[in-house]
Amino acid sequence: MRLRRPLITVTAAVPALVAALAIPAVAATPAPKPPAPKAGAWTHVTVQRGYDLAFRVAGGRVTKVVANVLEDCTGETVSRVATFAPDASYPVKGGRFGRKTVERFDGLTARIDFRGRFTSRTRATGTLKMETIVAGSVCTTYTLRWTARRR
Repeated sequence: MRLRRPLITVTAAVPALVAALAIPAVAATPAPKPPAPKAGAWTHVTVQRGYDLAFRVAGGRVTKVVANVLEDCTGETVSRVATFAPDASYPVKGGRFGRKTVERFDGLTARIDFRGRFTSRTRATGTLKMETIVAGSVCTTYTLRWTARRR
């Protein structure tokens, strides 16, 4: 005698299938588009007490970055002012800009890490760090957080 298999598996699957079809599809909402920064001169709101940062925005790029900040050097007990001025320009992509660059001149090597993002059309925030190496002495600004606004 041969036993027949009941159709329980099919009848149990039907309610699960109906429940799955009853759930409405949720459309993914796109992420908000970052603000396009206003072109022109930007200056620091904060960088280091008593020191400054400035840059320009034009053509979708951040250029002419200049910062005067303190750096500490190995073997020295006094900090000195370093002028951070990379020759590079930084393209703005998705409201963000920056990268690491290396500059060399007169026996000095400067490793620069400058990054930021625009939080509105007239405000930006980011970090900068510069390490200089000359004659075996290493100086660093450490990582500094900054905010800036369109002038």
